[in-house]
Amino acid sequence: MKRYILTGIILMAALCLSAQTVDTAHFRLQYTPKLTPSKKLNQQPTLKDTVTEKVHFSYYIVPERFDASFQPTPIKYNKVSPEGLDKMYRNFLKVGFGYPITPLLDFSFHNLQNQKNSFGANVHHFSSWAPQIGKLMKQYEYYPTSDTRVHLNYKHFFKHYTFYSAIDYNHEAARFYGFKKEDTDFHPDYIPEKRDLKNNFHHVSATAGFASNFVLEEKKPKFDIGLNYDMLRTNWTDMENHVGLKSFVGYDARWAKISGSQLYRLNLNLDYYNEKWPAFTGNSLLFNPEAYAQFSIKEYHIIVGVGGVVDANNLTVDNKFKTSDASTIYPIAELNLGLIPSILSIYAGVNGGSHFNSLESLLYENPFVKPHLNELRTTTDRINIYGGVRGNLVKKLNYDISARYSFSKNMAFFVIDTTDHLFNKFNVEYYRGNRLNICLNLDYEILRNLHINFEANYWVHALSDTMPNGEKRVALHKPALEFAFNGKYVLKEKFVFDLNFNLAFGRKALVPVAHYDGNNQFVKYHYSIEKMRPILDFGIGFEYLINDHFSAFASINNLACQYYAKYYDFKNMGINALVGVTYSFGNESIKKAKGKK
Repeated sequence: MKRYILTGIILMAALCLSAQTVDTAHFRLQYTPKLTPSKKLNQQPTLKDTVTEKVHFSYYIVPERFDASFQPTPIKYNKVSPEGLDKMYRNFLKVGFGYPITPLLDFSFHNLQNQKNSFGANVHHFSSWAPQIGKLMKQYEYYPTSDTRVHLNYKHFFKHYTFYSAIDYNHEAARFYGFKKEDTDFHPDYIPEKRDLKNNFHHVSATAGFASNFVLEEKKPKFDIGLNYDMLRTNWTDMENHVGLKSFVGYDARWAKISGSQLYRLNLNLDYYNEKWPAFTGNSLLFNPEAYAQFSIKEYHIIVGVGGVVDANNLTVDNKFKTSDASTIYPIAELNLGLIPSILSIYAGVNGGSHFNSLESLLYENPFVKPHLNELRTTTDRINIYGGVRGNLVKKLNYDISARYSFSKNMAFFVIDTTDHLFNKFNVEYYRGNRLNICLNLDYEILRNLHINFEANYWVHALSDTMPNGEKRVALHKPALEFAFNGKYVLKEKFVFDLNFNLAFGRKALVPVAHYDGNNQFVKYHYSIEKMRPILDFGIGFEYLINDHFSAFASINNLACQYYAKYYDFKNMGINALVGVTYSFGNESIKKAKGKK
């Protein structure tokens, strides 16, 4: 079957192919092959080189200075009060009580800082009313002490000036306790009453003045003119009045191109004192002008000038108003060389000066000065020669090593009053001579957590005056060697630890020595100069900062329980302690505080 089907398919295909018509075309071409003449090309072939050929030529650069000069716009400085900004509390109240019977009160009020005014007040009281403690101190009379102070201040800030003022009141109470009760046995007819042992005074002072606010960059005159008044009265009716003028006028400017400055300054200080004792009246006038110029370039500066002292009074024994031998003229000069910036500087200079030994200054230095002093004088440093090195060894360690040699007239020294039977008061005597002081000061601070300060002083006095026996006078009650240390450590911003000590050696005093006859009867006193016991005073303190407002404190002084005396036979109390609390408040403006009420 498959064979028949295949045969049929082939036959049908053959019939289809035989049915197609084929056309045929015939062409006649007359073509004769031949060669055509060629044309010659006149252009030569060229090859293109891809390598770039360098072009050589000579040239030079013409130098030209670029003008970079400019004029800075002056900065308007903000005039604010100079107090620190560490604590923003306006007020604090501090109360404490110690052993033996020592109450403490300290209150401070102040407005928040602003650009218009600054005012505040402070009240302080510290006293001791304990009876004598210890076998040694019970040999002496009862000696309560009291110190009460009130301070008021006000400042008003103008655009270019500041008005400042302050009023102070101070009351101090002391006793002439520097004798043993058995000493009265020599003078049974002279047994002092309690009122005869008191030595109290009231002191009122007032200050007012104007000062300019211009800074160094402002080329305008600077000045500070202040007036002050002091009135002091003792329970012995001794009275002192003081009117003073303390002022300066200066002009300074900065050299911007060499980081330097120049300063021209005139100091004018005038003091008038009026002294009124029950049987004596005297006056003193002290005028101390100074004029100098200072030129500074970075850490190098030089000062040249002149000063003088004019002293006239009638406070001496003859009570005649006249110019004293304290009047003088002295040079002013200083040279500072910064050998290694901020690390090492050396300096040297010469100057002079003066100060009046007023009743006020003497009582603050020694509260056991006798009433009705014989005379008051002006101490004048005719020449001071000084020099030293200072700088910064590491990041926070500052040092200053210096020496000062002075020739002075009328240096004041405290000597026991030999006219008093109990030798429990001090007179003031004046000597002339030379004084040498060598000083070392170190200050170290680490990130506000640790602060250490150490100071050492070595003193040499060579007095020209002689005693009745022909021997040279001695600088009485002045130390030959002193050391002072104060350290503070803050732990975790909560605990504050304090450590301090004061050491003093080489004090001398005029000491009365009793002489007796063969029957052991008192005859008289002889006097000799003896060395006093050294001062060894160690103290520690602790404060716990409870929160932003409350803190508690405690301190212990005279840990070694030394009955040392700064002045002959006026022994210090033994160990004493104080504990208390402090409350700080007012960290908002006064207006807001009033609004809440």
